[in-house]
Amino acid sequence: MDALPPLQQAVQARLQLAEQLKQSGYPGWWKLREAVIYGVGALFNGWSKTLQDHLMMDEEVDTNNLPFDLRGFITNILLPDCAPQSE
Repeated sequence: MDALPPLQQAVQARLQLAEQLKQSGYPGWWKLREAVIYGVGALFNGWSKTLQDHLMMDEEVDTNNLPFDLRGFITNILLPDCAPQSE
């Protein structure tokens, strides 16, 4: 879990860079964003098994107090990307 705060910082930095590239009109801006999304998904796919193991052992896990804001990532990054676009 100690690696999660630096991971969140790196994710935020790369997403901000992707947004800057988008705003500047660079056509490949989305590749960086997609790479970040894939990386977070791959990491948390394995991490979710650990969380499930803790829950199965009746250990208390406060998912609102995790060092990586997964709920914010889903709400602010994934859901807007999945919404229909009108252009």
